[in-house]
Amino acid sequence: MNKLFKLSAFWLALIAGSANAGPIGISGFSGNETVTTFDNLNLPFQNTGALQLDGNTFATDNNQFRYLKPGDFFQDCTSECIANNAELGWLEVRLGSPTNRAGALVGGRGYAGFVDFFDTADNLLGSINFGGNPAIVFVGWEDLTVGIGRVRFTDTRPDSRILPLDDFRFEATNAVPLPGTLPLAGLALLGMRFVRRRQVA
Repeated sequence: MNKLFKLSAFWLALIAGSANAGPIGISGFSGNETVTTFDNLNLPFQNTGALQLDGNTFATDNNQFRYLKPGDFFQDCTSECIANNAELGWLEVRLGSPTNRAGALVGGRGYAGFVDFFDTADNLLGSINFGGNPAIVFVGWEDLTVGIGRVRFTDTRPDSRILPLDDFRFEATNAVPLPGTLPLAGLALLGMRFVRRRQVA
């Protein structure tokens, strides 16, 4: 019986880990997510400290961030956005509460870098590289199990440019099995039943 429980735990962990976490695009959100646009904040170009918006904290590697408007410096944002203040630096979002989906528009023409997604215990959930795009690109992640607690956007190209960030979106949702996980769950149950019948016999 102990072997049966171990086998069932293995299958459930495999199903949850494979189907409930991974990269998503904007279409992966429900449409009811919160979107932080950074519009109409009326901040100066250069700022010190962290930015608090929509219950989240936006911070950078050197405790300074820039507020960009259309026409300021170089940026591919459609309207106002924020950026880090150093070459090869990072900009991160510390979420006020765990969320299941998070992402933002980042980078632009000629940018390269990666985005790290962490859970609330600061364990790395996954990383996504970006670069080689003709314009700003959306990078997002979904985790329906432990949830996302922090997102860090890192610039890796030494080109004397700051890293723009726009339209950060996030949403918490009830974790439910996705349609694709139902056949896997069925196979797991059949396997467990087969093992049990062999043990009884």
